[in-house]
Amino acid sequence: MSSRQLYDLTPQELADHAQEIYDHAQEIHEAAREALAAARRERRGVEMEAAAATAAAAARAAARAAVRAVVRAEDLAEAAAEERAGAIANLDILHRQQMMGEWSGDIDNAAIREQTSKASVIAKKQEVKKHMGSMLGDWDKAGKLSKRRIRKTKTKTKRRRQKITKRRRK
Repeated sequence: MSSRQLYDLTPQELADHAQEIYDHAQEIHEAAREALAAARRERRGVEMEAAAATAAAAARAAARAAVRAVVRAEDLAEAAAEERAGAIANLDILHRQQMMGEWSGDIDNAAIREQTSKASVIAKKQEVKKHMGSMLGDWDKAGKLSKRRIRKTKTKTKRRRQKITKRRRK
């Protein structure tokens, strides 16, 4: 896949692609390990040992390449989120300048930096993906008890509002 195609992928697709690369490298590594074991069993001379050494070296190289691919995919996913946020910040600045007029470049750069830092924080929190629908501010630190408490208060207010509207209708 080209770098442009990788850039266009969503973070989940990018992670899936990296996992496929890693799985393929693991298959190569397993095949090389089997070849090495067969070579050790047979011991038919120097040629087999050289082939086994070559296969082992290729397997190690494939495993290293797979790890590098996974790390690169994670970096690309994080960079894509930051670049997307930067592009959105630039569009927002252009729109506001069209509405209100020009202002200094320092304000532009500060706004862009702020948006990209927010995007990186959001990208890190999306890795956790826990308690996303809760009403808590810091949803990745919310526990089960907090979620229960919020659900309980939500249902209480719902019942109370239903009671109030029922009284009004009488």
